[in-house]
Amino acid sequence: AARAPGLAPMLTCDHDLARDRSGEADIGLSFTMPADPELIVARLATLHFLAYASEAYLARRGVPRTIEDLRGHDYIEQVTPGANSTLRDYLIGIMGGDDAAVLRTNASLPLLFAVAHGDGVAVLPTYASLVTQRIVALPVPLRLRFEVYYWFHRHARDNPNVRAGIDWLKAAFDNRAYPCFADAFHDPREGALDAVADAPIAEVFRTLAG
Repeated sequence: AARAPGLAPMLTCDHDLARDRSGEADIGLSFTMPADPELIVARLATLHFLAYASEAYLARRGVPRTIEDLRGHDYIEQVTPGANSTLRDYLIGIMGGDDAAVLRTNASLPLLFAVAHGDGVAVLPTYASLVTQRIVALPVPLRLRFEVYYWFHRHARDNPNVRAGIDWLKAAFDNRAYPCFADAFHDPREGALDAVADAPIAEVFRTLAG
């Protein structure tokens, strides 16, 4: 709003990754490329994912160091319509089957909250290392990446409010300020994100997640 005085943006989150909301929004974010040819689409960021658990959980259950070590651990699963079912089956298979899931949620914040409070192991984006100090990226050779795209309507390309929204998104996902959003992998287990541990993003959820 500071970039466009008088503008009150409405941010809407949709947990259905398969749903096309391009007819309902001026600007959108997606893990997949929209099909509408009238949209202008560009890559915004790359999210890198690792397995995480809390120090309290690891003290209680031990630290898994290999893929095989994950079997039998408590798994916290994010289930979302439109998500990659093959990937889901792979992760569930690693953990030991459907019975390994002790909690399922369709949103990322409860997932982070549950991990931070010691309920189990989950696959989280590496920026989670900046959000709370109560979780640890595990030394397991499990690493995933997903591209994040932004889109807007071609006819609105010169709209100042749309341009302000895009500028805001680019600043929020600036990989020079936040290397966790860069195409290259910056490993928090090796201190690669320590330089931005005090960045504004790091304060957003700390009062909630600890």
